[in-house]
Amino acid sequence: MTPTDEWKSAISGAKATKDFFEYFDSLDYSKAQSDGIPLFDIRAAYDPSDTRPIDEDLPVIGTIRLTSELHRSTFGDERLFFQHESFGRDILKIRD
Repeated sequence: MTPTDEWKSAISGAKATKDFFEYFDSLDYSKAQSDGIPLFDIRAAYDPSDTRPIDEDLPVIGTIRLTSELHRSTFGDERLFFQHESFGRDILKIRD
């Protein structure tokens, strides 16, 4: 996952703070309503043993876009959780 050029330029003048939302204060949310603000490009390697760094050499397979304004929530802060699976476990699930 790499930040898009649009996202890097949007936060280039932002100073580091404890409040995550301050990074998003300068965004033009009208663009989010139309086609979304591209935040990160998702890149992937065909072979999981590929040791290249995640950069422009790997193909983009998707983009994470901000499609609405951000809102604080207890659920997002305390209960939302993402977990990565190992490649071997993915293969076992595909075979089932």
